[in-house]
Amino acid sequence: APWRQFMFESLLGTPQVVRSILTIFDAHPKVGIVAVQHFEPVRRWLGWGRNFACSQLLARRMGFKLDPDRPLDFPSGSMFWVRSASLEPLLKLELQVEDFDPVQGQQDGTLAHAIEHLFFHVCEHAGYEWLKVGRPEFYSSTFDFESPSNHPALGSWMRKHRYTVLP
Repeated sequence: APWRQFMFESLLGTPQVVRSILTIFDAHPKVGIVAVQHFEPVRRWLGWGRNFACSQLLARRMGFKLDPDRPLDFPSGSMFWVRSASLEPLLKLELQVEDFDPVQGQQDGTLAHAIEHLFFHVCEHAGYEWLKVGRPEFYSSTFDFESPSNHPALGSWMRKHRYTVLP
């Protein structure tokens, strides 16, 4: 519940939060996904876990390879804003409900978890960039934040801090 509340507040919490995210999409047409920075209590569990093999199969079907030695990042919790074209390779897989594991309290190793780990990869493969946002007051060790209302500064910040998950 605290993680869910954190994501809601970070991505939908106030009209200003929503406006700032829409401003990012408007001012930066190459941004395909805007996700929230990780919830601090889950950071230590971020990694491929039991998801790499399934993620690799999905990646191959979409036309790219995963490198387990590259930095990994993904929208933990699978809540984000998206430009639908940035997920087109995943949507073209035409996965069906029957392809997913029945929900039985799994915390890792399912098709849904493999997909969650691939969102930023898919975004980059589709030719888009991704960006993570956060509300500074939610972090004990504040990251380097930039206001989306300052378009030139945000663009500069994105170029300076951007890294990719695909080679």
